[in-house]
Amino acid sequence: MKGFRGGFSRLKFRRNFGGYTIIEVMIFLSVTAVLFTSTIFVYQGVKNQNQFSQDVQNTASKIQSYINDVGNSLSPYGSENKCTVSGSTGRPVVDPSGGIPQTDPPCIFVGRALHLNAQGGSGLYAYAIFGDRLVQSGPNAGLPISSLNEANIDPIFPAQGSSVDLSSHFLTPATLLIKSSKVTYTSDGPSQQTPSHNASLIGFYNDFSSTNNVSVTAMAYNCGATTACGPISAGVRDCIEQKPPDCASPQPIIKWQTCFANNFNNQTALLSVNISISISNQLDFVSC
Repeated sequence: MKGFRGGFSRLKFRRNFGGYTIIEVMIFLSVTAVLFTSTIFVYQGVKNQNQFSQDVQNTASKIQSYINDVGNSLSPYGSENKCTVSGSTGRPVVDPSGGIPQTDPPCIFVGRALHLNAQGGSGLYAYAIFGDRLVQSGPNAGLPISSLNEANIDPIFPAQGSSVDLSSHFLTPATLLIKSSKVTYTSDGPSQQTPSHNASLIGFYNDFSSTNNVSVTAMAYNCGATTACGPISAGVRDCIEQKPPDCASPQPIIKWQTCFANNFNNQTALLSVNISISISNQLDFVSC
């Protein structure tokens, strides 16, 4: 009877799973579940890395296209708009044309200012910068402008006084976090390879100087140092107009670096925009 009871016990705790006990089947299923979960986790990680890489490249391409617009003088100004020079400020103002095309407008497209919303973490704003076609006052009044200062430049958006908004907003994807934006000033010299000055607002302008070989120059604005400088705001306008206290003397730059971080892991990428005879960018997936 003792042997029979042992046999009965084995019958009681064994089920017909191809010769495996319930415990063995449970262990197998648990290991399979762990492996499946690990595979999904690894796949999601690789997917996030690939998406981050693509999103950074798309953002870098967008920045380069905005800069190219300046060098090629591709203005966002269309026939549906008309430009006038404000009698009070001497700066350009853009309003709807009412369907009447404007010939020989008194203002011109001079460049773009790129604003990285580093405080909010996402968003690239490109402001269309216009200036006067002719010098407004002084001994050269009535002559074509020959410098950026003579142009009385202004961004064209409602906070500036225009009723037309010619700015563009490129919403950086959810994977991207703008970690930092730094520049190297021309005065720092080309030997300073690593930018050290914080700057989230960078202006790219046509060079009106006949003595310079470059077609586009760049300068950094200390926007937001002491006053608010949100997207499409009076703070941005004041900086472009070079008003104190933050932007009275914007500095020309030779390099602009932006560090992007992956929102889902510790991956980072560094975008470097180099300003010399031509403007080019370089993208490196390195720690920054």
